[in-house]
Amino acid sequence: MQDTSQTCSQDFPQHPALWFAIAVSCGIVADKWIDASIATYFIAAAVASILSQLPALRQFPITRLIFCLTLIATAGAAWHHIYWNFYPQNEISRWASNQSAPACVKAQLLLAPKRVATDFSKSPLNRPRDQTQKQRLMLKCLAIRDGLKWQKASGNIQLTMPTAEIPLHAGDEVLAFGHLRKIGPPSNPGGFDFQSHYRRRRVLVSMHCSHAQSVELIKKTKLGSLRASLRSWLDRQVWRYLPAAQASLASAVLLGNREQLTNSRREAFLHTGTIHLLAISGLHVGILACCFFVLFRCGWMSRTSCLMLTIAFVVFYAWLVEFRPPVVRASILIILFCFARILGRAGLSYNVLALAALIILAINPTDLFSLGTQLSFLAVLSICFGNHWIFNQQTNPLKRLIASTRSWPVQIIAAVKDNVRAAFVISGLIWLISIPLVAANFHVLAPIGLLVNPLLLLPIAIALYAGLCIFSFGNFFSPVVFLAAMICTASLGFIETLVRGADRFPMSHFFTSGPPWISVIIFYFGWAVLGLFPPTRIPPKRLLAAGLAWLFLGWCLPITAHQFYQRHLQRSLITTFIDVGHGTAVLIQLPNGRNVIYDCGSTISSRFAAQSVSDVLWYYDITHIDAIVVSHADIDHFNGIPGIAKRFSIGDVYLSPMMNQHPSDSVAELKRSLNRYNIAVKELTAGDFINMDSDVLLQAIAPACDSQHRNDNSASIVLSVEYKNRRILLPGDLEKEGLEWLLTEPSQHFDLAMAPHHGSAHSSPLRFCQWATPQFLAVSCGNRKFSSATAAAATFSKCQLLRTDRDGAITFEIRRDGKMLFKSFSKLRPNEISLTSHSQNSKKKGSSD
Repeated sequence: MQDTSQTCSQDFPQHPALWFAIAVSCGIVADKWIDASIATYFIAAAVASILSQLPALRQFPITRLIFCLTLIATAGAAWHHIYWNFYPQNEISRWASNQSAPACVKAQLLLAPKRVATDFSKSPLNRPRDQTQKQRLMLKCLAIRDGLKWQKASGNIQLTMPTAEIPLHAGDEVLAFGHLRKIGPPSNPGGFDFQSHYRRRRVLVSMHCSHAQSVELIKKTKLGSLRASLRSWLDRQVWRYLPAAQASLASAVLLGNREQLTNSRREAFLHTGTIHLLAISGLHVGILACCFFVLFRCGWMSRTSCLMLTIAFVVFYAWLVEFRPPVVRASILIILFCFARILGRAGLSYNVLALAALIILAINPTDLFSLGTQLSFLAVLSICFGNHWIFNQQTNPLKRLIASTRSWPVQIIAAVKDNVRAAFVISGLIWLISIPLVAANFHVLAPIGLLVNPLLLLPIAIALYAGLCIFSFGNFFSPVVFLAAMICTASLGFIETLVRGADRFPMSHFFTSGPPWISVIIFYFGWAVLGLFPPTRIPPKRLLAAGLAWLFLGWCLPITAHQFYQRHLQRSLITTFIDVGHGTAVLIQLPNGRNVIYDCGSTISSRFAAQSVSDVLWYYDITHIDAIVVSHADIDHFNGIPGIAKRFSIGDVYLSPMMNQHPSDSVAELKRSLNRYNIAVKELTAGDFINMDSDVLLQAIAPACDSQHRNDNSASIVLSVEYKNRRILLPGDLEKEGLEWLLTEPSQHFDLAMAPHHGSAHSSPLRFCQWATPQFLAVSCGNRKFSSATAAAATFSKCQLLRTDRDGAITFEIRRDGKMLFKSFSKLRPNEISLTSHSQNSKKKGSSD
């Protein structure tokens, strides 16, 4: 016991802020999982305080330390609980529902409007449904109209609208007419949780305005418009002096306007592991702060004065970019770094990082679960962890003495060599340590980032410095501005050219479902132990062996075990109707582990369809699709397939004869995409079988090979799936003569049927239900696209109706004993939003409904 106490008493004073940060983080995580009441935390704190003062425990320092950390953890848990749950009584979400509804609000702009880039693709498959130039506004709600009366309201609103002709600035008051709704949870397994993402910023509702005239300026406020005016002026300077392609990238890098970049451009940075260049992070703020420090040091000012001026610049820059979370994190780290240097202490240390973490969590405790926060601290911790590898040569006194005797050209070459080596080592360390977190969230591994990231350090620094020159001398000294614009354009052009080239380079990146989250936690726990307790550090070779062991035991083995369980033990047929908006995508997981997809498309966009299906596939650890069946030639049934082909290997694609011979540009583009990835195209007609599993009967029952059809819908491939005497029917957009032909066939019973044509009344839903007699009727449709005729048909036929627009993804499981189960990844979960009003005395959380 004595040895343990001494060890603890030695370790705790070394990094006191670190232990405090760990305790606060544990408390926040505990509240996230347990979600206890405030009273519970007060009781736990009181018990910990009393026990820590007991005379019998004073002789055990480690016990007192545990109680002290418990007290700190309860404070963190209570703060997170308050931040996450406590809202005013008149919060705007109390007037919103899960379905969009017309609303009129008075609000004040919190931030300047942000222009959103639109993908104007020439490809017939990639054209989004709405190509209107849009902008996003963050509003502070003041009142909402309830009938003819105005009710006072509070809270923040994320508003999307077409670009307005009237300039709007932060601080202006507006009257907005649009559709208001709560921001819902993900509708598909593995989907991004926008609800939690916006709730971390205290935003619970969104509003969509169809026309620019729907937002009316009612009061122009000068107070608070200085920053907005300055940002707008700086953004105009960028677009004035730089070409459009580089201007949008420069605006993202310098001002944080990442919304101006299209999704395709951002994906190239993601696939090459350089996505951090598009967010103002510690790298950007550090480069700019270093530039200012060097400029100040060139004059007569002292080192301390230079550091203080650098701090002032960092604060000003954080204010300029609207105190965005990544900038705030980077600014806090740099400010603490400067103060540490002023006090004569090490700039980077665990205490400094922990203090920065405590400040960030005090501002917003939910930032602990933000991927940006986690990656930014991981990057700095990687440098601290590998400090002796990165700077060993520069800090060796003997090597420094020998180097000082060399000629100045040799010293310059040696310095460049050391800096290049350090850049590659730092990049490699950050890449290796962030692999589990990046793979689990982005589902991509980018080995090319090991090479690209160090090569981009100098160009990004040059682009930042040139951009500052444009900001500083715009409209004042044209020769300098034009020269800076040329340099900035060349640097940004080189960056994007290198990134796009690296993205197309073979084996540059791999898509993956990622490791299980329990394995990610184990990885970073082990890494933290190695960093905190030097005696546990092991040589690099053993460290590499430990990493490879985790790769096998923590990543590959769990996925293999899950697949083995599905194929040999579970032996279930799992059918998932994926929510892709107005479109269709059905995943069929066969008992032997093979996978079939029936349709993959959406009217929203091809990217949305591909991303929604990819999320579900990664959720189920699926990396190969054995077959894709495309029902017919409407793009909302197949425009997501090229995006899927980029991320997953595909066996065969089945088309109807009419679609295979279809002359449309969209079908031709689909075939070109399939040919690019060497995917075979086969025809499927009534009576044909897809032999994938001996226990499952996959049969096309339409269209007949000799039938004539006037449109694509009537020629839809109707697929029947049978397993353990249970039957599933997938009819595509079947209607008109194709539907009439099917309904004239003898009536059949299906346990589960998908409503034809997204539940349209044109597909005779009542006659279809009477013919198929389904127990469950699934409808794949978009918001406000559901037909009441289908609801009436389901009620009359006494079958249970399920809709992807309301219930999210719908999963049916047929087990090997024939038992059939279903569940919906519901958007309308009872605990979707649970708020507690400041005015309530109850310690339990209230309901938002």
